[in-house]
Amino acid sequence: MCQTAAEILALAVSELCPSTLSIEGRATFTGFAYDFCFQTPFSQEMLPHIEERMRQIISQDLPITRKEMLPKNAAEFFRSLPRYYPYVFAKEDPRSFVEVFEMENFFDLCPAPYARSTGEVGAIKLLKMIERPPVPYQGVKKQVIRIEGVVAEDKKRLKTLLRAPFLESEHQKYGIKNGYFLIQVGRGKNLREKHRCFWLKKGQKLKEALTSCWRESHERAGYLSIATQGNNLLKNHQEFFDLYWNGSKEGVCKVAECAQSISEEGIDPWKGLFKSKDHSFDRAHVFCSEKDLSRELTTCLQFVERMAKIFYPDVGALFLASNKERELKKFLEGACRAAGVKYQEGSDPLSGGLPLSGLFWEISGRFNQGFRGPFLELRKRGEGFILIHSIFFQLEHFIALIIEIKGSDFENHIKDIEKKTKLG
Repeated sequence: MCQTAAEILALAVSELCPSTLSIEGRATFTGFAYDFCFQTPFSQEMLPHIEERMRQIISQDLPITRKEMLPKNAAEFFRSLPRYYPYVFAKEDPRSFVEVFEMENFFDLCPAPYARSTGEVGAIKLLKMIERPPVPYQGVKKQVIRIEGVVAEDKKRLKTLLRAPFLESEHQKYGIKNGYFLIQVGRGKNLREKHRCFWLKKGQKLKEALTSCWRESHERAGYLSIATQGNNLLKNHQEFFDLYWNGSKEGVCKVAECAQSISEEGIDPWKGLFKSKDHSFDRAHVFCSEKDLSRELTTCLQFVERMAKIFYPDVGALFLASNKERELKKFLEGACRAAGVKYQEGSDPLSGGLPLSGLFWEISGRFNQGFRGPFLELRKRGEGFILIHSIFFQLEHFIALIIEIKGSDFENHIKDIEKKTKLG
C-alpha cells in the first residue's frame, strides 16, 4: 500500500506540474515518499492541491499492472517516454529483470509489492517537503525535493497515526543525536541517493555488547562459537562439521557464528539501518541424525523462543511456514507441541524466501507494522538434518527496530538484555 501511495503521488505531481522530473519513490518506515526536480519554484502551499488530486486518483480505483522487463529493454522504454531518471536506473541495474509499474499511462521503475488498483490504498496525508542532495541533469545540478506522506487503512486509523510522534527514520536521528553513529548522505554513480553509516565508539561498544550477549547465550546452550571466512555461513559450517566429526554420521554438532558482510553500497536511503549492505549477521546450525532430531528441534525451538523474549520488547505471533516438504512440517509441528509453543500457519513475506520449512517470529513495531524477527529453519542433509536459526537476522536491523519500538528507553532495554543474558 505504501509503495502504491508513492506512485499515486508521482502521478498527481506529473499532472499538476507537467514539467517536473520524477526521480523515484519508495515505501518508508512511516509511510511513503517520492523525489522530484521541479522546473518552477515549488512551495509547501502546493501540498494540499497534490493531496486532493491523490484522493481523486484513489477514488477512481484505477487498475495497476506490473511487468517484468530486461533492464536494457526497460531503459529503452523509459528513454522513449521520455523519463530520464528511470532510464538511467534501468540501464545501470545489474539484475536479470526489473519491475515496471503502470497506472493510467504513468509508468515507473519500482519494486513490488503494490496494490491491484488505486482504490485499495485507503486514506493518505502529505506531511512535508524536504531538500535532498542535488542530481545532475543535462550538465546542470538540479535541486531535489522529497515529498513525504503517510497512508492508513481508513481515516480513523490515519488520525491515530498523525497523533503519533512521526519522525523520518527515527532510528537514524536517535543514533546521530546520541553519538552512536554518523550518516553521510550523497549520490552514487547511478544518481541514486547513497547513505553510509560511520559507527562511533559508543556505537561500536553497543554492537560488541550485543554480540557478546548473543555469543555467551549460545555457548551456555552448548554451541561451539567459531569464526570463518566469507558470507555463506551454511556452507562454512557444513565444511566445519565434516572436518570436526571426520566423516562420522553419529553425534550432534552445534555451531554458532556472528559474521560481518562488507560492501560499498552502505545503508538503504529510504529505510536506513533496516536494510544495510554493511551489516553483522548471526547464524547457528545444528547437525544431527533423525534419531536425535525431535529432541534437538524441541530444544532449539525453546532456546530461540527464550532468546526472542529476552532480546525483543514485543514478540508477536509465531508462524509456521512450509513448502511441500510434509515430513519437515510434521517434525516442526511436533516440536511446537513438545515445547508447548503456539503457532499460526503462514508465510514470511519479510524474509526474502526464508525460512523454506520453518518457524519465524514476527515483531510488532510502533505503528502495528510486522517486522521479521528470529527464525528457525529445518533442512535435510543427506541422511541427516540441519537446524538453522538466527536471533538478530541482521544486527543493524535489530538495533534500528529496538530504537523505533523503545525510543528514549532504548538504552535501558539494552541494559536489560545484558542483565538477563548474564543471569542465563
